[in-house]
Amino acid sequence: MFGMAHRGRLNALHCVFEKPAQQIFREFLEKSRDGDSEQNEFAGDVKYHLGYCQKRKFGDKEVVMQILANPSHLEAVNPLVYGTTRALQEMKNSKNKVLGVVIHGDAAIAGQGVVYESI
Repeated sequence: MFGMAHRGRLNALHCVFEKPAQQIFREFLEKSRDGDSEQNEFAGDVKYHLGYCQKRKFGDKEVVMQILANPSHLEAVNPLVYGTTRALQEMKNSKNKVLGVVIHGDAAIAGQGVVYESI
C-alpha cells in the first residue's frame, strides 16, 4: 500500500506503478467519469489523486502494488494507508505480507495536523 500527496504522483504512477502514459493523459482529457456528455466538469477530485493497482514481478515473486487514491489534499491519505495496511494484515493473519509506505512531501512533520498525528 502506497500513499503520497500530489507532488511527484504522476511520475510515480507512470515510472513505479507502470501506469501507461496514454491512460494518464486520457484521464486528464475526460470531462466526466460517468460518461454524461452534458456535464463539462470532472465529477470527482483532481485526476492525479486517483489510485492505481498493478501486479509486478520481482525475481520469482509477484507483488501487488497499490497506490491509494488521495481523498483530499496533501497528506490526507496517510491514515488511509495505515488503516488499509492494518486491515489487510489482519485479513491475511500476517504482518509480513503487507507493507504500508507513505511518501511524505515537504509539509512539516513537527506540528499539528494529519502528518504529526499519523506519526
